[in-house]
Amino acid sequence: MAKVTWRNGRTLRHAERLVVERRDNLRADLTEALEMSTTKGADLIQDYLEAAVTKTGLARVEMASNPSMALGGEDFSASAFPGRHVSGNMISSVSNEVRTPRARRVTGVFGWWGANFEKYFRDQDLGLGNIPAARALPMAYIQALALFRERVAKIVRKG
Repeated sequence: MAKVTWRNGRTLRHAERLVVERRDNLRADLTEALEMSTTKGADLIQDYLEAAVTKTGLARVEMASNPSMALGGEDFSASAFPGRHVSGNMISSVSNEVRTPRARRVTGVFGWWGANFEKYFRDQDLGLGNIPAARALPMAYIQALALFRERVAKIVRKG
């Protein structure tokens, strides 16, 4: 008869339980890393959009600081930012989420989609005609991906 045991009487069943526990912990840690990375990606989009100065935005700041320049009695004080603040929707509509966190394939997304998307968001971010590109989404994606990879490497090193 052959019997497999090791120190302290632990058996293969004990090892199997440890593997399952490690799998569950790994899945939870990776999902958390993805959640943190997509949240950071959404924050970065907003930061890049705030920093993306346009000629129209600069003119809006000038009009806000000098109300006599406004045509037709327009009030620009609420949008006195040099960035992309025509309606405020582009920045406030940035979303993020982790989809199907319990499935085999987990996906993290950030940006604009569904009801939160307006065509001018794409035009502003990619640039269209006379509109300089903000490139907030691709720059945020690169940084969020790097952040996710760092977190995964830490999780793997943790053992």
